[in-house]
Amino acid sequence: MEDKYKEMPVSANSEAALQQPLVQGSAKAEKTEHAYSLSHTLLYSMLACVVLVVGIVALLLCRAQVRYSEQAILAGHRDKGQTYVETVLENIRAWQSKTLDTIHYVSQAEMFRLFAKDYQEAARAGGADGSDLNSMSEELDYLRDLLRDTAQRRGWYAARIVNGNGENLVAERDSPPLTADKKAVVSLAGTRRGASYSSLYEENGHLFLDVVDPLYEVLSMDDEPKIVAYLLLTLKMDSVVLDFFSGIHLKADTKAYLLTPGPTETACIGFENGKASVVTKKTQIPQVLPFERRLSQASTQEVFSLGAHIALPVWYAVMEIQASSVDGEISNSAREIYGLGVLGSLSIALFLAMIVGTWIVRHKAKEEQRCIGGLVHAIECALDGSDAKFRYLQGRSHKVANLSQRLGRQLHLSSQAMENMQLAARLSQVGKIFVPRDIMIKRGLLTEEERRQVQLAPYHAYNVLKGVLPGRVARIVYQMGGKVVDDPETGANHELTAKEMLLEARVLLVANDFCAMVSQRGNRPPLPMADARKKLAERDLYDKTVVDAINTLSDAEISVLLDTPHDAKS
Repeated sequence: MEDKYKEMPVSANSEAALQQPLVQGSAKAEKTEHAYSLSHTLLYSMLACVVLVVGIVALLLCRAQVRYSEQAILAGHRDKGQTYVETVLENIRAWQSKTLDTIHYVSQAEMFRLFAKDYQEAARAGGADGSDLNSMSEELDYLRDLLRDTAQRRGWYAARIVNGNGENLVAERDSPPLTADKKAVVSLAGTRRGASYSSLYEENGHLFLDVVDPLYEVLSMDDEPKIVAYLLLTLKMDSVVLDFFSGIHLKADTKAYLLTPGPTETACIGFENGKASVVTKKTQIPQVLPFERRLSQASTQEVFSLGAHIALPVWYAVMEIQASSVDGEISNSAREIYGLGVLGSLSIALFLAMIVGTWIVRHKAKEEQRCIGGLVHAIECALDGSDAKFRYLQGRSHKVANLSQRLGRQLHLSSQAMENMQLAARLSQVGKIFVPRDIMIKRGLLTEEERRQVQLAPYHAYNVLKGVLPGRVARIVYQMGGKVVDDPETGANHELTAKEMLLEARVLLVANDFCAMVSQRGNRPPLPMADARKKLAERDLYDKTVVDAINTLSDAEISVLLDTPHDAKS
């Protein structure tokens, strides 16, 4: 149908009838639009400020959460490392207690202590020929065999008894003299007057440890018994060190080390492929190793590490995790937190924008509706003017609007359809302004030309209204006559079927024609309502559903809607 709604220029005299109310409506709309623009500018500024504040608050909260997350990550690694270290130290304590018990079993044996005492006295009294020492050779062979058997049963790699100078007293005949490191451990035991340990060291691909325990004089009368000799044991430690770390499962970025200080240096024992070995040697070891960022014990790589030690021997268990790995966890956590913060801020901003946008749309719709209402009211004032040619039209649009609204409720139309009908009904007579005065007040039959001009009234109304009101309202006004113009020059037209007409137009067609039938016209008196109902039922042009709806209304109810006395229609 839209291709039949062709433009047709109207005369200046006809258009002048609508010029003043349209200009007034336009001025009002411009004033309203200006106020609307200012209020929206302020609203957008306030929204931008709110979004900025939300963003700043979100950023501060995210930074605080990142700091908390960083501390939580570091605390988690610290607690895990502390658990590892305590497990290792507990294993070392158990081994150390068991080892000292076995060592004391030998170092406290009276036969070894008495022999050492007698040997030293014989050495001092024997002179240059050493005759006194030779007399003890048989006892020495016995003690040598006994010490060898004890070492084998205990699983010791080697055992000997030496004097304070590091000279062998009871040892295998082919035993080499003590090295400087072993002599240092012996000297340390004398200074401590207790067991002393070397650092772990490697020989022939194995780890070894030297342990020295003093042998004291038997039945000494001194407050502090004299040390007469030292038991020097060499222990093979490969499997023992691995047992210290048994039950601990480390990730690829985590390493464990055992620091074993000796009299001259500290050995750092690492683990690779299930084997323990000395990875580096140090001259010093810190007294405490709290959890913090530092260089690795075995390289120049930055790590987060912690360590703890036992009192005897003063060995440290150290756990290290690569700093890059921890930094990666912190960075990932920060990205997640900031990402969620950005999403949260955007969500809040979007929510606020939706609220503001909804308000703007509703406000703008109300303003547009108010402008349209003002414009329609201005047009109604023009239609209800004092010119005699509109006298019979005065209040006509009001009557059609009332009746169509009642029919719409009867037919359960939507609120939007009711609103469209209200606007279209109030403007339904606009096209009559374009019909010449003499035709509107003429009594009797109209000529063919006069009829053509009357039939073009809806067409003229459509051309005027479609640029001012929503397109559907203009189309309803055009179609409510039940016809469309095919040729504006000749006035040729054709009737629309119900399917071709908009729903609102079908209701208005019935309401408008009924109002026209029961109202005074220039060339005829009003029809009684019964005759008007009959005419509606006889014509196929009208929607039967709408006709049935109007027939359900009583004459009295219709009279109230049309503001006419009921007895005037009988």
